[in-house]
Amino acid sequence: MNTTPAKGPDFLVIGAAKSGTTSLSYYLRQHPQIFFAREKESHHFLFPDGAPDFRGPRDAEEFVPLIISDRDRYLSCFAGARPAQICGEASVYYMSEPQSLRNAIEYNPDMKFIAVLREPAERSFSAWSHMMRDGREPVDDFLSAFGLEAERRAAHWSPGFFYEAMSRYGEQLAACYDAVPREQIMVVLYEDLVTRQDETMAEIFAFLGLQPVEIASERVMNASGNPRFRALNHLLTQRNPVKAALKRIIPYETGTAIAQRVASWNLRRRDISDDDRRVLTQRFSSDVAQLAQLLGRDLSGWGERHQNRPRPAR
Repeated sequence: MNTTPAKGPDFLVIGAAKSGTTSLSYYLRQHPQIFFAREKESHHFLFPDGAPDFRGPRDAEEFVPLIISDRDRYLSCFAGARPAQICGEASVYYMSEPQSLRNAIEYNPDMKFIAVLREPAERSFSAWSHMMRDGREPVDDFLSAFGLEAERRAAHWSPGFFYEAMSRYGEQLAACYDAVPREQIMVVLYEDLVTRQDETMAEIFAFLGLQPVEIASERVMNASGNPRFRALNHLLTQRNPVKAALKRIIPYETGTAIAQRVASWNLRRRDISDDDRRVLTQRFSSDVAQLAQLLGRDLSGWGERHQNRPRPAR
């Protein structure tokens, strides 16, 4: 009888949603010394006592079933790891709740955390566009939906609908630095992951104590936009029996690559308008200043319209 305890995670990708976390997860799992959990958004350390009663559109069908609160079930996500591998997983709302980082450190004092941050107006718009893509966002005007956060919180909608709060990285990161040792948190900018991919991935591997390896890149991962065919989008992005059956018979890497190519073809990209960008740039200006001070980086380029900027999603 095998009594070897299941190995848990050594690092977590903690957010932010729609900032490149799906792409980063795809890159990380290509390293031979990394075992990356197939289950994304388990949010085990955020909801250790059970999944909340989220009541937003399709929360009960699409988000709540992803949450893994049971410790044994969570550890089983890493059962395939080899002894020499380090383990990781990605749950994009960890960063917004510092208690989840405290819970993770209590489980593993050496836990490392990786945050990917995207210009907040772009991230907010992409999150709204993502919910529109999946037929979950009932308000088809971005700024109108953006302004409904308080009443959505009161109605117990899930964090994916909090377009403003999830983009306030300065507040979130300051709280995370108070919660766990700062040297155990690595912050990556979305723009660096896109334009300096090889160098940025080498820095991430070094943070994890690993030698860099060459990775295969998919330009668009988990894109947002208007679906050409909603039935195809539903098949690819939402929980359904056909998708579950295909996952059991197609290797994960192969299935992911095929699904992302088809999903990208099926979407017409949305872009935030210049007027909406100006409104949100002003709204987020003080938080961006706080983040720049925390990181010691010049973020003055955020908020500007960059023509032809390459964009993987999430």
